[in-house]
Amino acid sequence: MSFYARQSKPTQLMKLSGLIGCSGYVNKHWYIEQAPESTCWQITKLVTEHVKDGWKLYMVDAPSYKRFNSFRGQWTLMRHKLCGHQLWWSLQQVPFDWSVLVWHLATELCLHHPTTSSTAAVELPAARFSKLISNYMIYLLFIRPEMLMPGTRQGLFTATCYDIRLMLKRGTEPPPTDARTVAQQILRRSQSTPIGDIGTLVPGACKLAQELMELLDDEEERWKVIQGVWVEMLCCSASSCRGYLHAKSMGEGLEFLTYVWLLLSRMGMETFADKFQRPEPGQREEIAAGASASELQDIPVEEEISIV
Repeated sequence: MSFYARQSKPTQLMKLSGLIGCSGYVNKHWYIEQAPESTCWQITKLVTEHVKDGWKLYMVDAPSYKRFNSFRGQWTLMRHKLCGHQLWWSLQQVPFDWSVLVWHLATELCLHHPTTSSTAAVELPAARFSKLISNYMIYLLFIRPEMLMPGTRQGLFTATCYDIRLMLKRGTEPPPTDARTVAQQILRRSQSTPIGDIGTLVPGACKLAQELMELLDDEEERWKVIQGVWVEMLCCSASSCRGYLHAKSMGEGLEFLTYVWLLLSRMGMETFADKFQRPEPGQREEIAAGASASELQDIPVEEEISIV
C-alpha cells in the first residue's frame, strides 16, 4: 500500500529516477527499512515456540510431522477453532504467493480499521510482530522471490498495485499519501460498493479482513491469530527455500530467512532437500510387492548395478 501511495504522488526523487530510466531499481531498493536486531530475535523466539508447541501438541507420527512442515497458517486456525470460509480459502485453495499477498493486505486493513485502536501497533506485541513479518514476506516476494518459494511470481506484486489503482480511481477522494490513507480508502470502497469476485486478490483481502474483524471481537486475540499465521508462513517459506540460496545469502549478508532455516533444521524440521529425498507414500510397499528381500539378495552384482 505504501508502494501504491508513492506511485500516486511521486516525489522529486522518483520523478528524476523516471527520467533516467531507473525508477524500478529505486522503487525496489531505496525504501527498504531494516528492522531492529532485538525485534528479529523476538521473532526468532516466536518461531522457536511454534516448533516446540508442534512437537508437544501436534506431531505424533510421520503423517502429522509432514503435515506440520507444510502448514502456512492452518494450525493456528485449528487451534483457535476458526472455520471462516475466506480464512481457509486464503490458506488452502490458493498458491503460496497469493496467500502472502492476501494476508499482507488483510493485515494492513485490520491495522487501519476504524474499530482497531490507534495504539494497537505500539501496545500489542502481536500486532507489531505481525506487521513486521508481513512486510518482510512482501520484501521477499518483491525483491527476493526465489527465496520466498520456488516458482514465486514477482509480477503479482505490481499486478496487485494495479488492482488497487483500478479500485480507488473510481472514487472522488484525493490521491493517498501514505499506506494508512490507502487502507482506509479501500475499506470505504469495499463497504459502499460490491468488491467483486472472491477469487481476486484485493477483494479477497477485503473479505478476509472483514471475516477476521467479525469472527474475532477481542482485539488481542485477533492479532495473536494473525501473528500465528505469519509465523507459520515464515517457517513454510524458510523450509521451502533451496539450500544454495541460503548459502548465497551468507556470502552477500545473512538474510533473516536463513536464520529461520538454520533454526528449523536444528530443531528437526524438514528442509527443502528433505522433502525431495523422502520416499513417496506407498513407494516402499510397491517395491516390496514387486520382489521379496530374498529375491533381491539373489540378484547378481552386475545386474544390481545396471538396475541402479
